[in-house]
Amino acid sequence: MTSLTIKPQSLDRSTKEKSQGVELLAPAGDFEKLKVALSYGADAVYLGGEAFGLRSAAGNFSLNEIERAVAFAHKLNRKVYLTLNTFPNNYEIDETAQYIKCLKEIALDAIIIADPGVFLLVKELTDHPIHLSTQASVTHVEAVKFWVKQGVSRIVLGREVSIDEVKAIKDQCDVELEMFIHGSMCMSYSGKCTISNYTANRDANRGGCVNSCRWDYSLSTLTDNVSFTQSYIMNSRDLWAVDSVSGMIADGVDSLKLEGRMKSHLYLATTVSIYRQIIDSCLDNGSIEDSDRSRWVNQLNAIPNRGFSTGFLEGQAERESILYDNVKPNGKSNYIGVVKEVGDDFILLQVKNRFFLGDSIKFLTFTGEEIMVQVDKIQDISREHIPEAKPNSLVFLKKVPDIKAYNVALY
Repeated sequence: MTSLTIKPQSLDRSTKEKSQGVELLAPAGDFEKLKVALSYGADAVYLGGEAFGLRSAAGNFSLNEIERAVAFAHKLNRKVYLTLNTFPNNYEIDETAQYIKCLKEIALDAIIIADPGVFLLVKELTDHPIHLSTQASVTHVEAVKFWVKQGVSRIVLGREVSIDEVKAIKDQCDVELEMFIHGSMCMSYSGKCTISNYTANRDANRGGCVNSCRWDYSLSTLTDNVSFTQSYIMNSRDLWAVDSVSGMIADGVDSLKLEGRMKSHLYLATTVSIYRQIIDSCLDNGSIEDSDRSRWVNQLNAIPNRGFSTGFLEGQAERESILYDNVKPNGKSNYIGVVKEVGDDFILLQVKNRFFLGDSIKFLTFTGEEIMVQVDKIQDISREHIPEAKPNSLVFLKKVPDIKAYNVALY
């Protein structure tokens, strides 16, 4: 575990009263993940359509599914933002405009853009609020002022902005600010990268990133063909902000954002649940308790990760933010599946990874508790008893108190 050096700040009463609207924003890679994120406490989700988002390999949403997602979230008084943050080529502009026209009648709470031309199209063709993506690389006051004049209602600050810089920006600009607090970080400036173009012929700036920076490489000199040890030379550690949330709230950050539209249900449920508790603790008590912090850190370390760092939150990201050498990604929790339905005497589980009769598994509740269960019965969809649950199947388990639909299961 990487130690953090940010000292948690306490919130005074006036700050807490001004900050009650702070938003926890979670990724929704598909409709099921949207339901998981909202069930575990996200105030809003961001999702991608089938075109012009930066995660083309995620499940993504058709226009009909976007409409359904918005309706579902609004019934819960939550929000939905659509990512439209690619940098299109000239031959794609007409198609982009046609797609934006289709969004006009969908009651999205905002559209997230990065490209100035796409911004103009969204402004001209819809009435939706516009959020400026981190890919726009806004890192200082004057850039914020520029985009506010254009009509942007929220700015997702560049990953290179520190907490201290946020306060200076907020003091001088009347606009909503959003910052990332957890998840994968890019080795490139505000996520604008071309490595995947060269290694896989996939354009990362139009949704095709294959995470080439996280591969391990073997280096050699061109002159005398001397080889160096195989190493992760561009692999950033993951961002986390367990000790930074109170400072962000105190400095006026309006939305705290989790990365990970392509991550598992377990990752989503765990991070949403933990940061929900952290935000609520900061708002209710002014800080977080050491005992709670220890538990949250252990839970975050248990899900797959590349080690953690605070990135640019403390200032310049330095050597400790990079995962060097042959350090392998961490995480000991295995994702088993997600609860689809709970009946009078059963749990219906969508299985993602194999488990067996007699295994001990855990369910993560919406309040962040883990309930241990001994698997003494597995039935297939025909209610036949089986010795194991296989990936991509539906199985019935014995009902357990306090387990609800969209709880995730893990080892």
